[in-house]
Amino acid sequence: MDLKSHIDKEFTLFFSSLRDGFHVFEYHIDNKFFENFELSEIKRGELSVELCLEKKPDMMIFNFKLNGKVILPCDICIDDIDIEMNFEKFLYVKFGTDLSEESDDLVIIPPYARHYCFKQYLYEIIHLELPMKRVHGVDSNENSLCNKDMLNIYRKMEKNDNSINDIWKDLLKFNES
Repeated sequence: MDLKSHIDKEFTLFFSSLRDGFHVFEYHIDNKFFENFELSEIKRGELSVELCLEKKPDMMIFNFKLNGKVILPCDICIDDIDIEMNFEKFLYVKFGTDLSEESDDLVIIPPYARHYCFKQYLYEIIHLELPMKRVHGVDSNENSLCNKDMLNIYRKMEKNDNSINDIWKDLLKFNES
């Protein structure tokens, strides 16, 4: 990987001028961040990022604290649903011979590196924190908060599917005889 091709000044930490010790930085993620990733499942969102960096002579420890929300379509009614996000992740950046990703939370960079771009890392951890199931909840009476019109359409389609399945069952009987 070429370090120069990964420079995105907004999400690049120029650490060479920092002293060893702790440093705190703040970043903001908005819709524009997700637009930069063509295959991003997330198209809209607002997240604040606090980066607590511990710089040591042979490594750096990035402690990312993310807080905010992303907006995704509901799995059932496809209306927008706000997904609250509040999590913390650590990334260890060590100095070594070549640029490589050893694991999800360990990156090796050359000793001559002067900066590190963590934009891709943020993108990946945000997506990994998304819930598997994304649906509107229910109200106090256990009624779905999904779009009622869409739920009605699904019910009609379900009835049609059942009648089609019945026709196929009848046709299969002819095939068996």
